[in-house]
Amino acid sequence: MPTISFDDWKNEINAIVKKEVGYNLDELPDMQYRIWFDNNNLTSKQVSFIIIGEYYKEYEENVNYAKDLLLKKD
Repeated sequence: MPTISFDDWKNEINAIVKKEVGYNLDELPDMQYRIWFDNNNLTSKQVSFIIIGEYYKEYEENVNYAKDLLLKKD
């Protein structure tokens, strides 16, 4: 069983993510936090890397989409 509460664990993730991308977890797409916590095999830092990776993956997709629109416009 984890030695940290779910809320404290998620707050640690939120602090890391907010520092990196400037958004709180509540402003980002939902993820399976409760399952990750209950499985007790990922640290808050590891989960934050997953969240940040998903953020930048979506960010890149949006940038590429915008570039394609601009190229088609010309």
